[in-house]
Amino acid sequence: DVESGGNPNAQSNVGAQGALQFMPETWKRFGEGSPTDLRNNLAAGGRYAKYILNMVDAALPGLDDYRRMQMLAISWHAGEGTALKLISWDQFDPNDIVGSLRRRFPKLSDGTTSTANHVEKVMRAFEGALGAGTNMYSRLSQKIVDQYGDRPTKMLQIFSEMQQMVN
Repeated sequence: DVESGGNPNAQSNVGAQGALQFMPETWKRFGEGSPTDLRNNLAAGGRYAKYILNMVDAALPGLDDYRRMQMLAISWHAGEGTALKLISWDQFDPNDIVGSLRRRFPKLSDGTTSTANHVEKVMRAFEGALGAGTNMYSRLSQKIVDQYGDRPTKMLQIFSEMQQMVN
């Protein structure tokens, strides 16, 4: 919902498309078919998330899931190049990722649509949906099961596929 309001046909003013708001160049690398097809969009999201999380894990081994998700949100909103520049900055503090982002890239911290504000909004959405803590994947999976039951719904199937791509 943070990216597109849940609209698979969403298009941003900068050209991002689909439910997960892929920029065209990122879609070329991770997507298949149309970015407005929800299944394709979510599958590409799983591939992109796995790529970014592997990049973060290589650069910052041992980072907890909460901070990994912050780095994923930065990469998704401002691009993986921004995330890499942030990680390699000599004043980067892995315990204060958003603060580091605000100090390193002040232009990405101005206004309501800034990357720093976006990261905070994404993290509030995760915390609101799942509760604070570090085991987000298992809690998200359990929340879906709690809401939809054990029956094999399309949502559970798609999430299962995404989780397999991320793990």
